[in-house]
Amino acid sequence: MNIEETVSKMSLREKIQLISGKSVSNTRDMEEYGIRSLYMTDGSNGVRLWDNTVVTCYPSVSAQAATWNRQLSFRMGEILASECMEKDVAVLLAPGMNIKRNPLCGRNFEYYSEDVYLTWNMASAFIDGVQSYNIGACAKHFACNNQELGARAGISSNVSERALREVYARTFEKVIGHSRPRTLMSAYNKLNGTYCSQNKFLLHDLLKGEFGYEGLVMSDWGAVHDKAESVKAGLDLEMPTMIEGGEASVEEALSRGELSMEEIDEKVRHVLQLIEDLSKKTEKPKVSPQERKAVSSQIAQESICLLKNDGILPLAGEGKKILVVGELAAKPAIQGGGCAHVNCFEPEQPLAQIEKYAGKNEVMYAQGYIAASLEYNGVLAAEAVEKAKEADLVICMIGDPDNIEREVFDRAALTFPNSMWQLCDDLLRTNENVIFVIQAGSVVDLRLIESRAKAILFQWYAGQYGAEAIAKALFGEINPSGRLTESFVRRCSDSPSAQSYMANDLYVDYNEGILVGYKYFDYYGLPLQYPFGYGLSYTEFCYGDLELKEEEDAVRVGVTIRNAGTRAGSEVVQVYVSHPGANVLKPKKWLAAFDKVYLAEGESCRVELKVSKSDLEYYNETKGAWWFDDGEYVFSLNKNVQETYLSGCIGLTGKMRQ
Repeated sequence: MNIEETVSKMSLREKIQLISGKSVSNTRDMEEYGIRSLYMTDGSNGVRLWDNTVVTCYPSVSAQAATWNRQLSFRMGEILASECMEKDVAVLLAPGMNIKRNPLCGRNFEYYSEDVYLTWNMASAFIDGVQSYNIGACAKHFACNNQELGARAGISSNVSERALREVYARTFEKVIGHSRPRTLMSAYNKLNGTYCSQNKFLLHDLLKGEFGYEGLVMSDWGAVHDKAESVKAGLDLEMPTMIEGGEASVEEALSRGELSMEEIDEKVRHVLQLIEDLSKKTEKPKVSPQERKAVSSQIAQESICLLKNDGILPLAGEGKKILVVGELAAKPAIQGGGCAHVNCFEPEQPLAQIEKYAGKNEVMYAQGYIAASLEYNGVLAAEAVEKAKEADLVICMIGDPDNIEREVFDRAALTFPNSMWQLCDDLLRTNENVIFVIQAGSVVDLRLIESRAKAILFQWYAGQYGAEAIAKALFGEINPSGRLTESFVRRCSDSPSAQSYMANDLYVDYNEGILVGYKYFDYYGLPLQYPFGYGLSYTEFCYGDLELKEEEDAVRVGVTIRNAGTRAGSEVVQVYVSHPGANVLKPKKWLAAFDKVYLAEGESCRVELKVSKSDLEYYNETKGAWWFDDGEYVFSLNKNVQETYLSGCIGLTGKMRQ
């Protein structure tokens, strides 16, 4: 297609139509110009077809992030791209990259982390995987769409320029620079009083100007309120269709000189360029169902987090009576609700997998509760308690069904339904060896069980093949290596955004500024249930021989890691940086590098990590520029954000970046 020739032949009406969607799933086609329609669909944990076809459900984005494994994120992108090619999907509307500002957000299971660095690294790997097969990825939702309630009604996220640039827009800036996503989606909400889909500063000045984004910018579904304003602001494509009166508003803006034909043509070119780019022939990969299951299973296994272990895990011995309690053991919670939800094949049962790996141990089962009900079921609970009296140990499975964590709604609380909590209390009073397995997509309140449980395994929504990961972790077939990607607060009110979150129907003030998530708790020394980066293992790792070396635009961090335990396992190497002498507000420390390494029993390896100086900058609002402060920086190798293995100082110099 000759794009310039096509643009020159099109009428104004045709151009306006082309920069608006044709239907809920398609861009507009125009046969007379050889313009084909592109089929778009969600999402990041399964290719969700609009006709509700049965497809594979993979682990959620929150699970993918908890692996801290870039290679797995890339592979997940490849797998989804292969399914897109089979189903003629041109654009996969993923990944969601919004920062987890508050643990109540209903779509947190669709997002990576509260941390900027972890988010953009995992998202970039995913996008690279998707686009390696010439399927368009879509980075979303730009920007500050950090809650569900009120977002579609246009609640205004009021945020300082520094917080916007360092936190909420930074993930997109980095991903654009590293992975060049073919498309980007604007958010429903307003930013500082202006709808994101019509915000010229956000889309034109920042995104296309400073970030240099050259791909297509589309709206979220139904997020355009004024067609002409969206075109002026830099939006290329309105989805799913044009709003009523949209064509007239563009024509009127043209006649008044508020909008130029060149601005419209620019949007048309972006749509045509995307169609042209995604029309290039790419050989369809031969990805078998077995490969898809293997990748899904590996993510489920590497993301599972061991939060507590009083020596009871991994389970061993023969002839023990094991009681498995909970409807989620028979009908697991594998995904959240909303646009990410897929109609999937029957998921594997954790109960069946536990029976498979239990060996000669006797396994009993009690339903205990009805997952879809909030009410305590005395009959089911009594049955579970009676069986718990006979058991040597109890494995209790609780969690969030997809009617709790979902799009459009935010969670009312972090606690599980009373139907589960009261049962947990009953079991803990009855048997001293209770192991809890949690299935959820985001932070949950574990205060009732944390001090009384013998062990707690947290499984992020793990898709249809996640059941085996639970059994393997319980019986030591795998060594848990997942790490938390968000701070597990003790209660909702502990969150730095608690006072402003859902406090007003019209706006939400981001008063915490840059101190989001662990940066807030770390800065003020406040307690947490579990800190960012936390996760236990069945083995121990030792760190030594730290070396810091300054390069022109980076600092190279070298460290030797040894598996000092009696089991093979994977360690997530976490590098945090702090600047004690800073003369402006900065986090006490922030994540600046990570890697995941596998070590056999007694094995050692040398790990070399690179910290870019750009990840040490802050945005100077007074100067209107990114600023590097010279001085002494502390680099620490941590078990999690609160526990340091070893650290060292190095003096650094930098330069201002406009």
